[in-house]
Parts: sequence; structure tokens; C-alpha cells
Amino acid sequence: MTFTEYKIPAPYDTFLKSIYAFECIEINRQQLFLPDGNPELTIATTPIWVSHQESPIILPNTALFWGQLQFSGKILAHKPYKVFGIKFQPWVLYFLSHNSTKELVDRILPAKEVFSTDFMNKVFYMASCTSSMQLTHALIDVHYQFQSDFSSKNDHIKHNLTAFIKNIEDSRGSKKILDFIPQYKQSQRTLENDFSKYIGIRPKVFQSIVRLRKSGVEIKKGKKILDTALDLGYYDQAHFNKDFKRLISKTPRQYLKEKNLVLSTV
Repeated sequence: MTFTEYKIPAPYDTFLKSIYAFECIEINRQQLFLPDGNPELTIATTPIWVSHQESPIILPNTALFWGQLQFSGKILAHKPYKVFGIKFQPWVLYFLSHNSTKELVDRILPAKEVFSTDFMNKVFYMASCTSSMQLTHALIDVHYQFQSDFSSKNDHIKHNLTAFIKNIEDSRGSKKILDFIPQYKQSQRTLENDFSKYIGIRPKVFQSIVRLRKSGVEIKKGKKILDTALDLGYYDQAHFNKDFKRLISKTPRQYLKEKNLVLSTV
């Protein structure tokens, strides 16, 4: 499987984190899709069947929204496919939720049930771009359409929140919330309340997700489970194993046996 990712440059990074593409040539084999704390929109060249955790719900669709905060999912296709994806800033989920009658947290839904038709048309065009110049212009259109759909709400987004998320990610989720407080003109309680309001989960839960993702990458590279746990701030391997299984319903050793990790979320 090949995977490429394009980081979104300023000033168009206010709600997008990155866009990516991957190709899967293996058929009838489930691809494990791990959470990373970011809602995502994926467009596939052929219908893909998606399920997560113990849920029996399977959705055949070419454009899917992943309100993925805390779950792992699986993709199954009956022929080779390519996927174009957008990673949103975690706080985008708050605004999408206020614009939808659907529950979005930890859900997989057809994208048309979450985004406007105009927005999806621009995203479909962006997914078809073959040059960097086309992609750049399409990205601008997507940005302005999103701003148009949510213009009345964007004023409530706080710069501190975006910076706080980046600090958690840069520290691999291993620092305490108190370590970041001196950088902001807010109390710990206010910062944590804002985080929970806009992102839907507490900062500590988001930290656990970040640590899970980092640990998954390190383990796949051959690093010992105990060393990975200690490097990411866990007291011992047992604590790490429990946290790992709580988030993706697999122990680290079970995860190691997975040969079909979807790299779009690594």
C-alpha cells in the first residue's frame, strides 16, 4: 500500500490538518483503521464497506465521514481502490455537530449527511486533481466553501485551543496538562472546559489517543512494548496494555499480528 500526505500551509490550516491519498491493491481483506483524534472525510474510487468495534453496521459508500475520536474501524473492498482523504482539526466536530441532526462522535456516516452539497462538490473536484497547481486552487475553493458554511461560528474558535492541540501532539501525549498552562492566559479549568466543549472529549482522553497512535507506530517498527510504554510516560506495561486495549479493543501483541494497517492514519 502506498501513502502520501500533504500538510496544509497557512493560511488554509484553520480547520484542515492535511490531505492524503493511499492505494490498496489487496482485495477481500480487511484494513485496520486506527483513531488519531481527528475527524476525517474519505473519498474512494469504488464503494468500500466499513465497520467498527462490535457494531454490525456496515456502510457501502464512496464518500464517508469519520467522526473518529476514540474508535478503530475496518475497511473491506472487493476490488482494488484508491482513497483521497481530508483530516480536519479536532474542534471541527463541534461545528459539524451543531449543523447536523446526526450523532457524529465515534460514528461513520455517508459524507452527504454531514457536509453541504456545495462543499462535497468542491472536495470531489479536489480529489480528481492531478497537479499541484490544480490542487492548490481547489484547496482554496474548499477553504472558502467551509468558511461560508460555518462563517457565523468561526469567531468562537480560540487560537489557544489549536495551539494546545499541537502541543499535546508534539509531546506525543506524554506531558501533563499542567505543563502547558504557563503558555496560555487561561486557567487549567477554563482550558480543559473549552477543550471538552469544542472537541467532545477531555484533554486526557485526547492525550491517550495521541499516545496510542505514537505507540502503534513504534511497535510496528520493532520497538519493544515495555520500552514504548515507558518512553510515552506510562508507569508500566500493564497500564499501557490496558489503555491500548480500551481504545482499539486489541492488546499491543494482538495489534502486532495485524498486517493490514491503513497507513492514512499513521
